[in-house]
This record gives sequence, structure tokens and C-alpha cells, in this order.
Amino acid sequence: MLRKKIPFFIIILLLLGAGAAFCAGHTEQIDGSTIDVCFSSSDYCRGIILDAIDSAQEKIDVAVYSFTNLELSKALIKAHLRGVAVRVITDNLQSRGRYSKSQFLADSGIPVRLDDDNGYMHHKFAVFDGKSVIFGSYNWSNSAEDKNDENLLFLRDKNVAQDFEGEFERLWQGYK
Repeated sequence: MLRKKIPFFIIILLLLGAGAAFCAGHTEQIDGSTIDVCFSSSDYCRGIILDAIDSAQEKIDVAVYSFTNLELSKALIKAHLRGVAVRVITDNLQSRGRYSKSQFLADSGIPVRLDDDNGYMHHKFAVFDGKSVIFGSYNWSNSAEDKNDENLLFLRDKNVAQDFEGEFERLWQGYK
């Protein structure tokens, strides 16, 4: 179970709010893991995601509720074209929105699956090369960066990344 493997400091960050432990946009080394904390109201969170996409060498798995940002979708397509295996899961209702990039990604050859149940696929995470994970309240949308108060954590920890990868695989197998 995920809670058993996540270091205690991350659980505290999520429960209390990352701002209580770190300055916005701060990088910290804790227990052999590196974590970047970003707040969209004062930092450029999209830049952290773009750097992670550009640095990926083998695989990127994205599970995000709302995906409307063109810059992030183009970065995933660029990674796909350089040979990185990219997969995306997004919410079926959000994928029907005017600005959704799910069809754009699919038309570019990236496998995209939509949730097909009554609830929302409300995750917001991406796993990079099975070694690092980005997660938080941050949707991959213009509003997340420019309008909303959002948070994003970029954790370089293989064990936690593998937990998120397991959740991604569970969803991938369950959705069409």
C-alpha cells in the first residue's frame, strides 16, 4: 500500500501543506530523496514539468484530470517522437472539453485512455522513467499556472515512483 512506503516527511507535507516545511520553489534533500516544491501562484510549475519531460529517456506515464495546456502536450509529443514511451490517462468528461488536448495527443500517436466509470479520474501525477514522480493539485492546464492557486511536488525517489507507476498500471488496465 502506498502509505506504507511513502516517507513520513511527504505525508506531513501533504497533510499540513508544503509551505509549512519549505519555501515555494525550493529544492530539498531528505532521506536520500530530492523534492522540489512549487506553488503556481508564485512559481513557474509548468517549467518543472517541461524539464522532467525533456529529461525523460525511456518512459512517461501521465494521469491527469484536466489536460488543456498546449505547451505540455507538445513537449510530450516531442518526447514520443524521440522514442520515449508516453501514455496518458485523463478524465472522460474533461476530455470532451473545448480545450482538451487528449485527441491532439492521440492523433500524434500517443496512447490515451479515458476513465469509463461514474466517478472522476481526479489524479494529477506523472511518472518519469520509473524513477521520479510529479504530483499535487496542479492540473496540466493554463488555469493551473495562470489563475489558480495550485501545488506541485517533484519527487526523485524510485520507491515512491514505483507506487505511482502501480496505480497508473491499475488505471491503464481498467480503462479503454
